[in-house]
Amino acid sequence: MSSKYLIIGLGNPGEDYFKTRHNVGQQAVDVLAEKLIQNGSKPKWELRKYQKAEICQVAPEIVLAKPNTFMNESGRAVEKLVKWYQPESLMLIYDDLDLKFGEFKIQENKTPKNHNGVQSVITHLRSDQFMSVRIGIDARTPEQRLQVSGSDYVLAKFSQVETKQLESTLDRVAQDVVRYLGDTTPYLR
Repeated sequence: MSSKYLIIGLGNPGEDYFKTRHNVGQQAVDVLAEKLIQNGSKPKWELRKYQKAEICQVAPEIVLAKPNTFMNESGRAVEKLVKWYQPESLMLIYDDLDLKFGEFKIQENKTPKNHNGVQSVITHLRSDQFMSVRIGIDARTPEQRLQVSGSDYVLAKFSQVETKQLESTLDRVAQDVVRYLGDTTPYLR
C-alpha cells in the first residue's frame, strides 16, 4: 500500500498523557484530521496493531497516524508505518522545548537539539530526511527552567489559560499544513 503523504503526530499512549505538553503532536493531528475531512463527517481512527498506531486515512494520498508506542520508542511505530505506506513524503508533528509556547515551525530536515522521540525515529529510519512541524511548548520563566527539568515539564498538563491558547495554535498549525499539502495535492484544491 502506498500514499503520497504520511503525517504522524508523536506522543504517549493513554489517557494519563493525552493533555500533556509531550502529546501536542497527537493533538495537532486530531485537529488536522478535522480540517482534512471535506464531506463534513467525523474522522475515523482505526487501531492497527501491526503498525503500532491509530490510523486515519483522510484521502487516498493522505494518511494520518498516532503511534501507540511511548514517545521514546516512536521510531518503532514510524518505521512500521513507513514500510507499510511507503510515502513519498513523511511529516512528523511534535512538541519542541526549543520554541516558546504558541510558536511553531514547519521545516524540512530540521530537528530539535534534544528530543528522544524524534531521535528514535531518526535511529529507526536511519535518516533525518522528513518534514518537521515543531510546536513550541515552553512557557516557563527563566527561574522555572532552573527548578523544573525539561523531562518533567513535557509530561505536565497545560494550564486552563494555556489550553485556550493552544487551541488557537493548533488551528494555525493545521491551516498551514493544509496549505502546504494543498500546493501538491489535487484532493485539497
